[in-house]
Amino acid sequence: LLAPAGMLDQIREAPAIARGARDGCVTCRLDAVYYDTPDRTLCTHGLSLRVRRSDSGYVQTVKRGPVQGRPFARGEWESPVGGSAPDLALLPVSEIGAPLDKLSASTLGPIFATKVLRRTQRLELPGSIVEVAFDEGFLEAGERREPLTEIELEVKAGDARVMYDLGIELLDIA
Repeated sequence: LLAPAGMLDQIREAPAIARGARDGCVTCRLDAVYYDTPDRTLCTHGLSLRVRRSDSGYVQTVKRGPVQGRPFARGEWESPVGGSAPDLALLPVSEIGAPLDKLSASTLGPIFATKVLRRTQRLELPGSIVEVAFDEGFLEAGERREPLTEIELEVKAGDARVMYDLGIELLDIA
């Protein structure tokens, strides 16, 4: 969810968050580079590929966009890598399929980067556990730099329908 700049503190203190909070916020720095081919082959096929650096090292992630009728279900594959460059050989390419099965890492280049400070909070909501991440930072592409302020909600266990109610409560605030 995109959040208006300057609103993250207010949203973090929202009753919907406070009611379910079961631990303190964990803060970490996340820097990621997103890769694609010059003609945006991955994007055209509904895929994204990033390599993210965190306190614990580098992880590459491929995500597939939502499928018809399941807007919140996405394929996701991760593997640790030794540095900031992607290593397709470490991914289950046969499971992911086209177009990764026909690409080599040498055809990929950086498209944009994100530099984010993430504050994560675990919520226990009726019948579910939800992780809420508050991200604040920048998106960079070439010489351009734009602020990035967003909230990510992820059901870790239980009924995904709690997301709707939580989202509506947060929408009332910002």
